[in-house]
Amino acid sequence: KIRALAIDPNDGNTVYAGGAVGGVWKTTDGGNSWLPMSDYQSSLAIGALAIDPQDSNHIYAGTGVYPEDGYLDYFGNGILESTDGGATWTERATGTFQRQAISSIRFDPTDATSKHMLLSSSLGVHESTDGGVNWTQISAGDSSGIVLFAAGGGITAVAESLGILYTSTRIGGAWGTWSPVASAAFPSYAWTAVIGQCQGSPTTLYAAFAGYGADDLAGIAKSTDGGVTWTAGNNPPSPSNQLWHAFQLAVHPTDPATVYYGEVNVWKTTNSGASRAAVTNGIHADQNA
Repeated sequence: KIRALAIDPNDGNTVYAGGAVGGVWKTTDGGNSWLPMSDYQSSLAIGALAIDPQDSNHIYAGTGVYPEDGYLDYFGNGILESTDGGATWTERATGTFQRQAISSIRFDPTDATSKHMLLSSSLGVHESTDGGVNWTQISAGDSSGIVLFAAGGGITAVAESLGILYTSTRIGGAWGTWSPVASAAFPSYAWTAVIGQCQGSPTTLYAAFAGYGADDLAGIAKSTDGGVTWTAGNNPPSPSNQLWHAFQLAVHPTDPATVYYGEVNVWKTTNSGASRAAVTNGIHADQNA
């Protein structure tokens, strides 16, 4: 199964895909053909992909597959870095993330050098200031994902951990306290959650929450102010009950009202979640990326 996707921001026909046990794959023709790019690395379990916004040949692949139910699917061995479009790779942070799973990798949107990065993983949230060579934990606890946006002369992060959203702001090189986000729009309990962000409107966030055991969808909420306030949306009319296996949320890069929610099926809204319709044009069941 595919657990990560990254589209070249300069060429929509070039896409990288990360397999749960198949390594990194690349297409340059819009998906008509694919080539394996990382067959001889120490881990082929790819859980996250990120393309440098300043250089689309500079790619990071986080190894290890972070599961929706809290139990590791496949162990990883750090991060893979490529500076030539995936032709060659350098292993990073194998000691820090050995036998762990990386769920997302993000670049600081205020850093033109792309040296400042954050990631979420089975060990929590980590920060790098040297382009991914070294990483420091800044928040503990399993995390399924993190989003970043510029705020108040610094950057704000919103991360998930064990079904709870946490937020912190970094100003002058120092992070503030990681505080839980509370809202009446959230369910009273969540086993885990996933976060989506609109690239063109980065303070527009969505969060989907899974109930006990990651079986059922407990709710979906939206924020337009970077997670300060939230409003509840409507659930799909017939959601699946296996979010422990397939649980994804993605926001259109330029239209913050268009959101895709993936489980067994794909559900699409174009009105911020007031209504959702199934995407049924032959898509394979179980959405893992």
